[in-house]
Amino acid sequence: MPVEAWKSVFDIGTVVLLFLTFAFGAGALITGNIINEEQNRQLEQFKVDIAQATRIAEDEKLARLKLEVAIQPRDLSLEEQTTLKDAMHKFAGRLVSVRSYALDTEGSRLATIILSALHAAGIQISDQRGNLLNLSAGWNVVEGVQIAGPHAHDDLINALLTSPLGTNPHLKMFRKEDPKIPDAAPVEILVGVKPVAVIP
Repeated sequence: MPVEAWKSVFDIGTVVLLFLTFAFGAGALITGNIINEEQNRQLEQFKVDIAQATRIAEDEKLARLKLEVAIQPRDLSLEEQTTLKDAMHKFAGRLVSVRSYALDTEGSRLATIILSALHAAGIQISDQRGNLLNLSAGWNVVEGVQIAGPHAHDDLINALLTSPLGTNPHLKMFRKEDPKIPDAAPVEILVGVKPVAVIP
């Protein structure tokens, strides 16, 4: 084959190779753009999924914190216990009965804290923790902290109601008015069961 023919073959081959290079380059560019668009779409979806997972995790954390608050036992801080003790010093020597329900360990724990602060203030204590058990029909369970006593002890009762016992919203202290209480009866603090949250 003459050299001119070879040159023609190589010229044609060069044109074909240039065309194929262009075609493959364009194909690589087009498919690269398609892959980039798909990766960008996946990245955006990933960001949406991350945001949703973060929101779910935050909601679960908030629900868990609410549950932890709901199941925490009622308490008086050391500062509240000291304030209660200081407010009760002027009533030293008076008798206060502290009661709680049988088998209510959370209520008995709170009653122990109250009893301790009152005792430190010089109040005489009738310790009735865990002694209340009433299984009669129509029995109403006290929720919160109930205080009862004759009007002769209104000064002590009012001091308790304005102390941390009465001002701490988690304790829900209230006075039970009962005209049948004799004047000689002591003030009674009944630590009832922990109030439960209800759906409004």
